[in-house]
Amino acid sequence: MCSKDIRKSVSYKLFLFDTFFNWFLGTLLLFFYRFFENLIGDEPLLPEIIWIIIGTGLLLFSIWQTFAVLLKKIGKNHFLFSCIMAWIPFFMLTYALIFMEFALKTEARIFIWIGNIYMFILGFFYFQQWYKLKKNEI
Repeated sequence: MCSKDIRKSVSYKLFLFDTFFNWFLGTLLLFFYRFFENLIGDEPLLPEIIWIIIGTGLLLFSIWQTFAVLLKKIGKNHFLFSCIMAWIPFFMLTYALIFMEFALKTEARIFIWIGNIYMFILGFFYFQQWYKLKKNEI
């Protein structure tokens, strides 16, 4: 996709929003995970290293997204990778919410489910964008 075309598109705006959101969430989970845990649960939910891994992963993904935005080169491979990066946590979080006993506050559990559904929809949107661009290549 040409950089002039994409900057006006919904795809670009969503990608940009997702980039900022991942910067925020990655920073929160890496540096302020105890605050986040106290906000959503009544006791420590995960070992410190897990929060560090999740936060670092989000920040690394945010850096990659930022370079894609700054270089104005968001193409089909960016959408496919973003789809995968939305769906992997979706499946992991779905499993954790259904099968693991976390001491989550009720409001937090509802909010996390809403966020999880958002990740699934976001991944589907990225997949659609990838498919459209792939289809136009042929």
